[in-house]
Parts: sequence; structure tokens; C-alpha cells
Amino acid sequence: MYRRYCLGHGGTRSRTDLFLSIGREYKVKDNRSRATSTEPTEKTTSRFGKTEKTSQHNKDDIITSLLSGDVTKDFPSSDKIVRIFLSSTFTDTRHERNSLMEHVYPRLKEWCQGRGYQFQVVDMRWGIRDEATDDHRTTDLCLREIDQCKKLSTGPCFVTFLSHKYGYRCFPRKFEVTEFQQLLEAIPTESVRDLLTEWFKLDENSVPSTYVLQPISSQLPDYKSNEKEARAQAANQWWNEMEAMLEAIGQAAPTCLSPGRAHALVQSVTEAEIRQGILSEPSMPGRSLWFYRQIADIDSLPPDRLASRFKDCKDSEKKNRESHHLLEQLKEEMTSSLPPDHVHRYSVTWDPEAGINPEKNEGHREYLNTLGRDFENYVKRLVEEAILDRQQAERVTPLVEEVTQHASFCQGKCRTFCGRQDALERTSEYLKGSSNKVMVVHGPSGCGKTSIMAMAATQVWSIHQGKGAVVLRFMGTTAESSTLVSLLASILQQLLVVRAHVTGKTPDPLPNSLSERIDLLHQLLKRLPTEGIPVTLLLDSVDQLDPANGARQLAWLPATLPAKVKVIVSTLPEPEYEALPTLQALYQDDLSNFYEVPALAESDVSDILDQWLAASQRRLTANQRGLLLDAFRCCPLPLYLKLSFDSACKWRSYLPLETTVLQATVRESIAALLVNLESMHGATLVSRALGYLTISRNGLAETELEDILSCDDDVLNDVYVYWTPPMRRLPPLLLARLRADLGEYLVERGVDGVGVLYWYHRQFTEAAYDRYCSDVTTRMTLHKALADYFAGTWAEGRAKPYTDKGGTSGQADRIVSPQPLKFGHSNFNLRKLNNLPYHAVKAADKDLAKKECLLNYKFLLNKILACGVRSVLDDFSLARKEFPDDADVTTVAETCQLSQDALQHDPKQLPAQILCRIVDPSSQGLQELLQQCRASEDVYLLPNQPLVEPPGGQLVHCIKERTAEIDCLTMTADGTTVITSSWRDKSVYVFDVTEGRRVRKMDGLSSRPQAVHLCCDDTLLVTVSNINFDAYWQSTGLPAWKVATKASPFGTKTRVCFCGPGRSVMAVVTFEDCDLYCARTGQKTYSIPKPMSVIKRSFALRKSTHRPRADTICLGNDKHVVFTEVGQTSLLVIDIVEHKIVVFHRFNQDDDGDEDDDLTSSDEDDEDDTDRERRRQRLNRLRLRLKERRHETKIDAEEDEKKDEFVVQDMVLSPDGSHVLCAPRDRNELHVLDICTMETVKKIQGTQGHFQQRLHMTSDSKYVISPKQNHVLVCDVASGRLASILTHIENVNDVTTVDMRTFVTVAKDNVIRIWDLTRGLPAGETTALHFRNPFQITQDGNSVSAAEQVAVQNNGSSMNILKICSLAISGYVMLLTSCVKDHRYLQVYDVSKNEVIKQCDLGPGADFPDSLQHSLIHVEGTLAMMCADGWLKTVDLDSMTVKHVLRGYMRDWVDKSTVLINNRADVLTLTKHRHHLQIFNFSLGKVTKTIQQKGETLHKLNHVVANKGSTVAVSGTDDHRSLLVFDLQQTTHLYSLQASELHQPDLQFDEQITLAPNGRFMVLGGRICPRGSVPGTTEGIKHEGMLVYDLQQRQLVRYLQDNIARKLGWKYWVVRTLDDDRVLSCCLDTCARVHNIHTGEVLWRMEGKLSSPYPYLEPDCPLLVMKVMHRANTFSVYTLPQLSLLASFSMDHKLGDFQLLPGVEEHFLAVHPKYPLPVVFTMHDPSRLNQTTSSVASCPLFDDKVLSHTLDLHNAAGTVADVTGEDINNDEN
Repeated sequence: MYRRYCLGHGGTRSRTDLFLSIGREYKVKDNRSRATSTEPTEKTTSRFGKTEKTSQHNKDDIITSLLSGDVTKDFPSSDKIVRIFLSSTFTDTRHERNSLMEHVYPRLKEWCQGRGYQFQVVDMRWGIRDEATDDHRTTDLCLREIDQCKKLSTGPCFVTFLSHKYGYRCFPRKFEVTEFQQLLEAIPTESVRDLLTEWFKLDENSVPSTYVLQPISSQLPDYKSNEKEARAQAANQWWNEMEAMLEAIGQAAPTCLSPGRAHALVQSVTEAEIRQGILSEPSMPGRSLWFYRQIADIDSLPPDRLASRFKDCKDSEKKNRESHHLLEQLKEEMTSSLPPDHVHRYSVTWDPEAGINPEKNEGHREYLNTLGRDFENYVKRLVEEAILDRQQAERVTPLVEEVTQHASFCQGKCRTFCGRQDALERTSEYLKGSSNKVMVVHGPSGCGKTSIMAMAATQVWSIHQGKGAVVLRFMGTTAESSTLVSLLASILQQLLVVRAHVTGKTPDPLPNSLSERIDLLHQLLKRLPTEGIPVTLLLDSVDQLDPANGARQLAWLPATLPAKVKVIVSTLPEPEYEALPTLQALYQDDLSNFYEVPALAESDVSDILDQWLAASQRRLTANQRGLLLDAFRCCPLPLYLKLSFDSACKWRSYLPLETTVLQATVRESIAALLVNLESMHGATLVSRALGYLTISRNGLAETELEDILSCDDDVLNDVYVYWTPPMRRLPPLLLARLRADLGEYLVERGVDGVGVLYWYHRQFTEAAYDRYCSDVTTRMTLHKALADYFAGTWAEGRAKPYTDKGGTSGQADRIVSPQPLKFGHSNFNLRKLNNLPYHAVKAADKDLAKKECLLNYKFLLNKILACGVRSVLDDFSLARKEFPDDADVTTVAETCQLSQDALQHDPKQLPAQILCRIVDPSSQGLQELLQQCRASEDVYLLPNQPLVEPPGGQLVHCIKERTAEIDCLTMTADGTTVITSSWRDKSVYVFDVTEGRRVRKMDGLSSRPQAVHLCCDDTLLVTVSNINFDAYWQSTGLPAWKVATKASPFGTKTRVCFCGPGRSVMAVVTFEDCDLYCARTGQKTYSIPKPMSVIKRSFALRKSTHRPRADTICLGNDKHVVFTEVGQTSLLVIDIVEHKIVVFHRFNQDDDGDEDDDLTSSDEDDEDDTDRERRRQRLNRLRLRLKERRHETKIDAEEDEKKDEFVVQDMVLSPDGSHVLCAPRDRNELHVLDICTMETVKKIQGTQGHFQQRLHMTSDSKYVISPKQNHVLVCDVASGRLASILTHIENVNDVTTVDMRTFVTVAKDNVIRIWDLTRGLPAGETTALHFRNPFQITQDGNSVSAAEQVAVQNNGSSMNILKICSLAISGYVMLLTSCVKDHRYLQVYDVSKNEVIKQCDLGPGADFPDSLQHSLIHVEGTLAMMCADGWLKTVDLDSMTVKHVLRGYMRDWVDKSTVLINNRADVLTLTKHRHHLQIFNFSLGKVTKTIQQKGETLHKLNHVVANKGSTVAVSGTDDHRSLLVFDLQQTTHLYSLQASELHQPDLQFDEQITLAPNGRFMVLGGRICPRGSVPGTTEGIKHEGMLVYDLQQRQLVRYLQDNIARKLGWKYWVVRTLDDDRVLSCCLDTCARVHNIHTGEVLWRMEGKLSSPYPYLEPDCPLLVMKVMHRANTFSVYTLPQLSLLASFSMDHKLGDFQLLPGVEEHFLAVHPKYPLPVVFTMHDPSRLNQTTSSVASCPLFDDKVLSHTLDLHNAAGTVADVTGEDINNDEN
């Protein structure tokens, strides 16, 4: 049986085990199941030539060497395919092969796909007639395919049906000269000798010289004739002559050749296959199966035509006996070699009509069924064992697969490498040298860059002597090396695994964000050399990277390399590929590491030819060699040399001289190759096969191509020239022949988890596209066929109609692979998900695209789960370009775009998002999509209120690409592109406004951008930082120039603006002057000094107050630059044409400072040298005075600040250059100033918060826009009217627009929103902007937007829910609400009726502290409890009257000082002076028990908790150093717990305390603080954590910790026990965790990303709801006790409080500020459809009367609890 290989040896885990296990943890994103290699590697290839035997214990070392960068070994296969060669004689197994193909192979394909494997049977005889053997290559191809199956297949690789027929004897294709002459001499018959010399021609180009069998059609042209009779006559003639030659060779060979060679010349093709497949290697019998059919009495059958199909009987008796003898001998060898259970015998009877006749013979039908079952079962068994072996061996991980593919590609390049000594010396010199810069290898396509990079990989390993880490990637050869994100992932994984192997350190998880991965790469490159691991990165063809994220700009690589780090990249030189110009600009001062690959030297070319000829066993004559070299001189590219050499290898010395032809260019050589293929294999087959391959998205698997061609009736009609096979499929031999002739021009690479074929060089892709895909109609046909294949249109038994060449119509099952969305339960069909929408759209098949992809819920969900929401948006983007007028596509596309953030958070929100957004489906397609969503198999939540924006509204795109806060937002003048920058992650993002997608990311900038500007008609973008101004070309992201900033004496930031025509001038305002630069070149053109009085005044303002003022604001237009001075209380206007200051305006004329200078003297040209020197001296004195003043005592700020001081908060310059619009700080005003006179033309009065954020003005100077809280404020400058538009979840940070139609906003949630104000307008409205949402001013001067006035009660006041509290009654909740009149209301809300049924007005909110909001607690029935005036009061909700009043200590947060106990019959609270506890009984209406504190010193209690069983309570104290434990059953104080008892004298107890339901354990938060620190503050905190204390044993059990706690530190603000064994904690490190109380193990972890999660729990409720605090638009529902995610929901509005409904698991309630009633979420769970679910129908607890009155909670009468007892009286005193 198949061997098993394991990693471990013994019980101790070696460092190699750690190395490999870590490699398994880092998996390139691939949702398909991955297993490891089964194929044992028995040979190790050294230096790409000689092979050496290796033992099994060295295999782990091979993997280790591979990941470290050794490319010189042969590595285990990582292909995930079951590839079986089927060997059989042709005529006697037709029924068996057809039955398997029709019934068994489809099931095995589907079964293997479910395990992430492809399934392929190579049956080289199926569907083939003799005419296909014209070139005699069939046998060689069969043996080649057997080797491929042995190499690639997981598990079984060879199956034979050998029975009673020995089969066709293999006629040799070649003889060496000596051998051929010996045979001729040994053959006595002259006629046969003449035949041999006629059919075999001497090829002197072969080494050694060889006699070659000629194609049949070359001697018998009618062999390929279209006339049946002529073709048959030629075939008979060939057969007779071949038989004569073969018989003569068989008789002569034993007399003159060795026995082995003699046998090889007479053996059958079947024997050759069996020997190659089973008997050649000891391991092969375990991977082979023999299905042996025995026909009873077949030997006694007469030798007629029918019998000859099943046994050898049609030849001479002697030959028949010889065949029988050879057959029996072969069977004996097979029987002794194969394991017994790998031989399956079947006995059948002979059918006189057909031999085997399943149509009429029931026994034969049963035989075929049994054979099919056995074949399927045993193949499955072997495959399962092989997969298990791979999994147990755990050798080949996704990372190893990736590295193996690049290493194998490298080996192929190195095997044929020759010459290029200069290139090798340059790379070796760089690798050994001390250069700290990247080496760049560049040159035109086909010049040999890749081969140089491959050889450099072998140099590194030799130089490092097997130490260090060598990372080799050939871009574009694998999916993981095609994009920057996946490339960085695999590079980091490899470096981390090597580091783990060397140091033994287990690495942290790989970060998800691109910026974090770039940072980690830089860190590793610095750290690894210090740990003894030199690093070399070899990155070939970086021009092949997807340009997204600025991949080709290489900013993600460090510009200066650490010591012992080397990086070599190769690229094309053209500017459109970005890499070379970027690197040249980066290293413009030193280009010594740039190596341009030169043309091959003549000597190198000669050496290369010699090496290639030797490897191919060919030679060239002097004339042939001269012809090749002359051609190469005209096109000196290695690719051309390779193509020409391959053509020369086909030259034969016996062919006419005119066949020795070479093309002039690479493209012509490729075209000639394609023409030759068409002549050999048929134009239709070649054009379609290569057309499909070329137009595919990223290549096709061989099985896919075979299936696709089998569905192409044009191809089948062309190849079915002479006969039609039993099933309408492409014979596998035809594709195998074509692939063999393409040779190395096709490469295999991994895509979507499978191996696909694609062109080896882009020149082939371009040539094939021009030849086969340039015609639009043809291209559409090819796309349509690919779309049908990936849609599974003709799979699973669906017959495809056809019309054959004769005009006969029919239908036939093509037996193609099924295309489900998933194979099994978890393996996504990535091939379908990625290819179907692309080809359906490209084929313009809108119905197929919509039905199967774009409007198909299951497809959308599975693609989001497998590939991410961005890939789905890309599909829609492509579809909208092809179908711009399709409303359904637009609607669903916008729905997915608006839901992008939600679907990134949880893809299974898809049904909820679609159902909530598409509320009025207008077509049958949308209705079906919604019906599919309702029938979703996943749990989803639906609200009863519209909480998301619908498609077709003003919100068009939501882009969540960034995690770091966005600092700046700017838009191009045409409104098509928006650019954002972030100071925190040093990046600039460029977005396409129309498509709503990122088009470029400039990551890892040299400095942190504080702002980004566009200039030079938007061709350049400039980032501004404290260090540099950096300019980049906007179209490519390539750097243009860099200017250093000037330091300011006050530490203020240097400001910049762009002005002049087309913003062609950059104005830089410093403390002393204004410098003008040419924005295109970065060259300084002019400097305009500020007047000395302005500088002195800035100095005076700066030293007059200790409070720093805002930095300078700088703006520009075509003619002017306007900027504020330090303090922002004055403006300067500079004319950039005349280079002078034209206006200096002070807003506060009584400011201290010198009088204004004569501004006309500010022109620097008017100053002589003496004036300039005097100016410099004065500035130096001012700087000195400033330095001295910094050490003086600071004056009080209140005395310095003037109450009415005009300080510019922000300003904007009108584009027409006529006005400056200023917004003073804290005034809510907008002043319009004439730019020439600085007179106030108009003052626009706003209200609170207006004009206090960034101001922008439209290009027509009509409107000013700015953010205002969570809206955008629009001001009509002419009329002064204001409008509020574009409501957001969070406060808006910035907004931009150019036409008042398209707006782009960014809010605090870092979501970029793109709006179209012309969409969704009421009928009849055509204007883009209407002031439909004016702010209304309330009596207190505050503004209330229209959105805030939606919920209005009968009294006209807007209601706002402050608190929501469930009743222990199905279907009711309590609400505490307020309105704009600030009254508080207590309400009872009926969930089923969606209305308030009871309400009372509690009075103005000013009369209530916050404790009212936090003290609302339901007791039981209609009784509720709340706090007022420090008294705890119970209220009857039915009558809305106070029943009881309880005196005692009530904190502001009452829920921490009161707790319901004894099944809610009693309440436990603190006594008035907080020394004791008291128990109040609701039914008795009085205090029944008091629990006194023991001890001489009574602590002040400040909170209390009790366990669920009401047996024990714990109270904390004010000093946070003690805890008091009380027995509630005995009503006694048990003991006090001091921090010192825990051996932590500096420990402070946190208020977060929770008790296990059984009362055994207490879990509490604690912090280590030194004595003397202020209790309850963060002063002096050294450590925070969670402790588990055993209340019964009175001992500390353990600390609860998390080894991967995040960096923000631990501060527990929620601690809850879930049961007796588990505790839930929420921490300020943004994580929620569940620990096992007994073991301390972290059972569950939820990361809140940028903010902390908050839990919502209800007693006895099996659900947990988590809401992220500062991401308040998303909540998630988890099941208890499993803690598995059940559902989540994200909305476009922020939620407030949240509440679960006891006993109603399908519903949740939440508070939304827009609605006066709670939002009810319904959970749709398909698993509960057939179960009885609880109802939200109201219980008849409340009467039907709707009650609404006023309740004076302060003076309400009620039963006052009498407090009796001596201890209590003492306490009260």
C-alpha cells in the first residue's frame, strides 16, 4: 500500500517540527481546503543535473532548505489532483471505458472536488482512430502522460484493464545508425529492406545520427484524404507494409541486438504502458489497480473477426502464440507485483453477437455496474489514504506550495542558462558587497532578466553557505505573487518561519492591513540580521504586479537597506510600468546598482546553442548554425534565440533546404509557431484551444480546457472527420499532442487553488490574442463558452444540442465537471466564483450574468465569503460598464456598495442588508433576489424601522478602505477623483468617484502628510509635512520633486497653498516671508519678505500668552495669496503677479504691536544690501528675545485674552478672486470681506456650531460648505440662507464638492461617502440643491435639524429614549424618555402593537440627577423601581403611582448599590450612611433584614453585588483596598478581604465584581497602585488585571490573563459571569474575552478593532449581544453557551441603548435617536421555522385603558419603609 511519512520522531518536538508547524499557521488566503503532499521524493536533484538518492529522514531537511531559500533540490509535488492513466487494449474494453466515463467519472470528479482536488482520467485510446497516429507519436505521448500521472497524482495513478488481448505491437519511431544497419543486414528479404529504407530516413541533425520513421501521410498522401475509399486503401497499404517490417524486425532483432532491446522492439503498447506504470518502480504497485475481466471459454472460440476484438487470433499462428506467451508472462509479473487487493477479477460469459453486450445481456450489465462500483470505491479508498498521508505528514503547507512553485520555475530557468558572465559577476559583486541600496536589473521584454534573477538565487545560497533567508518570487507566475497584499503575506510568512526555525521563537499572527504588513517587513529586515539571519529578496518582473496599492512604485521596500540585507528587483524599462522611473528618481544621486541587461555576446550565444543542442541531442550544420546566428544578430533577444532554436530543432538533414527558415522578429516567430500548430493539429482545434486559454481570466486547468473543448461543436465537427466516438467529447490524445508541441511555451501555475495552464511570456499572450481573439464576434463566442462552462450549463447530465458536419441534429451529454458554488460544506469553488461573472459580462449575456451571479443571493454570499466584498463590487463595476442602462444591476450594485462596511464586518449580513435597502423591488429579478434572501439558510436580523439608506438615494458609495484617521480630503477640478491623506499611517489614497473604488495607494511615504494638494491642472499632487513638500504625478503616483520645509522659531507649521493659473505656483508662508515656487518643477522663483512690523507683531502676540494659537491659514487663487499671521487676528494679501503685499488687515485694532510698515517697501527688489543686513540683524534680535522670554513667568491667560477678540477659525477665498470669507472663532458667523479693501461686505449669522469647521467654496463662488456635527452645512452666500444636508452616523470631519452635485465626505468612522444630490429628488424638481432642511432655532438659541424633528408627540415635542428596560413579561418594555422641553416620561411599550400604552410625565429633567436614568429596574409584574431625591421608590406601571419609598444611600449609578435578590422578591441596598446592608421586601413594603458590618472601624461601602442564588453578597469600599463578604441566608457579615491578604499591598479593588451563580468564586478587576495614589483614578497605575477568589476557601485562585493582550493596556470595565465556570470581561484594550474560571484558559475572544465592545445579557437568555461602543452602528448576537456568532447587523445610523426580551429569543429592542419608539429587531432563523417559537403577543397584565398623566415623583405619596433596630438607628445617626 501507499507509504506514509511523518514529521515527528519520538515525543520531543524538534526545532524542525516547530519550523514546519509554524509554516502551517501562515496560510495564504484560500478558502479551499488544502492538504499536504503525499508523493515521497526519492531523488534529490543537485545543481539541476545529477540525481542523488535521499533517505526519508532527510525530507524534512529538504522542506527546511526550501523555505530558507535553497532552490537546488527537487521538492515534493504540491499539486492537488488525482490523475489516473487508463491503460487498455483498444477493441475489447470499449464498453468498460464508456461506462466509466458516463457514470463513474462524474461522481469521482464531484467527490474529489469536495476535498479540494481535481480528478482526471487520461485515456489516450478513447475516441482515437488510426488516422490520428500519422506521426507515430502516440506511444511516446502515452509514456509521457504516465510519468506525469506518477508525478502529480495524489493516490492512484495507473489503472489497467488487461484481459485476453496482448494488443497492438509498438512500431519503433527511431533507430540509431548502427542498430538500423545491423537490422538491415540481418533481414534476408530485399523487399522488406527496401520498405525499411523507404520509411526510415537518416537524420544527421540528431545526436547520434538516427533513422527516423516518416509520417504515414508523407509516403501515402491518401492516408489523410477526405475520400473514404482512398483513405481506406492507403490505411490498408500502410498496415500491410508495417506488418511486414515489424515481423522482419522481430525475427532479426534477437540475432543482432541485446535481449532487452529485442524485446522492446516487439512488445505491445499495452505492455510498454504497464511496465512504465507498474513495474518500473517499487512504489508503483501500491498506486495501481488491475481490473481483470475473464471471459469463459474464450480460448475455444473460432478465430473470427468478433473474437479477434477480444483476443489475439487474426495474425499468423506463430505470432498469435507469441502474443499469448508474452501476455501470460506479463500477467505473472503483474500478479506477483501488485498487492492482492489491488487486483479485481470478474468472470463473464461470451455473447455470440457482440462478445460483451450490455444492451441485451443482463449479466454483462451487472458486470459493468459492479466494475463501476469497484472502480469508484477503490479509487476513493486510495485517494482517502493518500490525503490522510498528506495530512499526517503535514509537510506541504500553502506557504510551501507557493515557495515550491517559484523554486521549480527557477530550476527550469537555471537548467538552460548559459553565458551572461558579466551579469553574474554584477549580481555576485552586489550580494557580497556593502551596498545599502536596492539593485535593479532592467531591460526590454525577452532580454533574459528572469534567467539572471534565477541564477542570482543560486549565487545567494552559495554565498551564504546555506545560512540566512532567501526569498525568491517571480511575479505573476502564481496568484499569490500577483498582488501586493498577497505578495507581502507570503514574503512575511517565509521570513517569520525561517526566523522561528533559527531562533525557536513562535511569531505573532500576521497583520491584516497592508500598512501593518509593510511596517512588519521593515521591522524584520532590521531585526533578522541581528539574530544571525542575513536576508536577500529577489523579486523578478515587478512590472507584472497589479498596480493597485502602488505596488509597482515599490515604496513598500525600504529605500535604505539594513546591514546584511540585499534586495534585487527586475523590471521592464517602460514608464507605464512605473517601477524603473520610481527607482531612478529615488536613487538619482547614485545609479551604480542599476544594471541594464545588454545584448547577448556572440560568444555567449554560441555557448548557449551548444548547451541547448547537447541537452536536446541535436546538432546543426555549419550553414544552419550560420543562418541562426545571422538571424539573431538582427533580433538579439534571448526569447528570439529560444524560439529560433526550437524551430532549428525541427530541421532534418533529409528535408529540402527551403524548409530551413527563420522569422525576423519575436512576434513573427510566434506567429509561425502558431501556423505550424494549426497545420499539424487543425486550425479549428488550435484556434479554439489557444483562444480559450488566452482570453481566460488567469489561465485554465487542463481538465477545464478539455471539458470546454468537448462542448465546442465547431471543434468536435472538425476533429470527427473520419468517425464519431461513442460519446461526444474531445479525445484526450488530441489535447495531449497539442500541449506536447507547445512545450515550454505553456507553464503551469497555481490559481484559485488549482494548477492552470497559461502562456509563459507576455509576447505569446499578445500574439495569440491578436490572432485568435481580436475579432469581436469570436471574442464574444469564446467568452460565452467559458461562461456556460463555469455556470455548469451542460453539466450534471444536461445534454447539449448539436448539428454535426453532415447536418444531422441531436443532443449529447458532454460529461463535463459540475460547477457548484461549494464543493462539500466548506470548499468554495473559486474557479466559478471568479470566472463566471467575468465571462458572462464579457459575453454580453446579461440574462446569464444576472441569473447566476449578480442577482443570485447564494452566488453573492459565497463570493463575499470566499473572496471578499471588494471582488463582488469589481464584478458589478464591470457589469455596469457593459450594461449601463440595466436598473436591476445598478440597484444591487449600489446596495452592495452601501453595505460594504457591514459585509466586511460580517458577510452573512447580506440578506438583511438587501432586504432592508431594496424595499420596493420594481422587477421580477429583484423580487426573486429578495425571495432568495428571505429563504436564506443563515440567521439574519431585520429591524422594523428603516435604518439603512436605500439604493437610488443621494448616498451612492461607502468606501471603508482605511483604518487610520483621514486628515485631508481634496477633489480634482473635474470631480472624478478624490484624494485623501493620513498622517498616522503615512499614506495617500486616490479614489475614483464614479466607481467608488480605490485606484491607487501611496503607502510608506518618507514623511507624514498633514495635508495633500492638487496643482498644475490636477496633474500633480503635493503632500505637506513638517519635513518636506513631496510632489507626485497624480496619474501614476511616481515622485516628481521634493522641497524641504523651513523651521519656524515658534514651532508653528509652515503653510502652503497653490495659486496662479491652473494652480501652477506654490506659495510657502514662513514666519519671515512668502516663497513662490514653480509647482511643476519644485524650483523656487521668488521670495517676498514680510514687513518688519508684521514680524514684530507676530512676535508680540506669540509672547503675550502661554496658550498656543492656531497655525497660519494660507489660501490662493489665480492672482493672490491670502494668509493669516500668528494668532490669526490679521490677514495679509500678496499679489503673486507683481510680487508685493497689497493688503495688511488687523481684525482687532487695539492689539499690541508696532504700527504698520509702509507695505509698498516690502518688495525685496527695493532693498539694498544694507537694508537686507539690517533686516537680518533685527530678526536675530527678535529670535534672541523670544528665547529669553520662554524662560519668563507666564502671565495669566484670562487677563491677556480679549472677550471680543476676532480670531480667524477658518477662511476661504472665492475662486473669482474678489472676496475673502472668514469665520471667527466661537462666533458662529461668516464675514465676507472685499479682498482689496478688507471691508466687510456681508455678515452671515449662524447658530451654535456653524462655520467652526473646515470651510470650502464652490467654483462658481455661490456656496460655502462646511461640516457641522453629523451634517454638512451649506450657505448661500448671496442670500445668507443655510441648509443642512447629508446626515451621517458620526460627526463629519471634512467635505468637498466642485459642482454642488457630487459631494464627498469623510466622518469620524473613516468611511468615505460619495453623494449625488440630484438623485432621489421629488417629482418636478431639477435643481441640484434645495434648502429643504433648514435649521430651526429654539428659544435657547440651539439649532434643531429637520432630521431631529421626525419623532413628535401630541404636545409637539420631540421624544428621545434615555433608557430601555425589559419587563419579565413577554412583549412589554419600560421606557424612560425626554423631549426638547426636557421633561422626563415613564412609558410602557407594547412590542406587539408597536405603541406606548402607559405613560406618565415625571416633570423637567433638571429636577432629576443621572441616577434616574440608571436606576430604572423592573421588579415583577407591573412593579418597577427607580431612584429620586436619594430615595428608592417603586412604581405601579399599570396605574403609574408610587407604591413604596425606601430610604438609604443611593449612588448616582443606582444599579451598583442595589441588587434584586430572592427571585426579585427583595432588593438589597446600602443603608443611608453606607455602613451596612438592608433587605427590602416588596410584598411587605418594608425593610425586613439588616446586615451589619463587623469590626471596630466601619468602612464606607460604595457598591454591592450578589450571586444568582442569593446566598452571598460582596461589597466594595471607598478606599478600594477592602472587600466585605456577607451571607445573605444568615444575614451576617462573614469576613473582610484586605489587599494585603493577597500578597499585594498596593492592590486596589476595581468596582467590576461578579460572583459565580453558585456563590463559590468571585471574579474582580484589580489594579496595582502605590499607597498614596488617589483611589478611583489612574494615577500611578502599574498593572491591571482580573483575579479569581475562592469565597469558601478564602484564597486567591489565579490571575486571568491573555498572552496576546493588545498594547492599549488592561482596564476592565465590564466583568460578568456566564455560569459557574466562565466569566466574560470587556477591556479597554478593545477586546472582549471569556475565561475559564477554573483553568484561566481564554475560551473566546472578540476584538472591537478601534474601540471596546459592550455586552448585553439577560438572565436565563441563551443569547449574548455585543455592541462596539464607538462603532455604535453594529451589534453582534452570539449563542450561549457555545459563544458562536449567530447574526449581526450594521446600519447607517447610530444606536443607543439595547435590550433583550426575556422569553422572546427572536426579538431585540434598540434605541435610535431618530425614532420615538424602540426599534424592534426580528431574528430570522431557518432552523426554528418548524419549531414552536415564543410569541411577542401581549399578556393581559395591563388593562386596555391607555393611561397618560403626570406623576410628581419627588412628592408622590407611598408607603415609607419603617427602619427599626438599634444598629440601624446608630447607623442613621
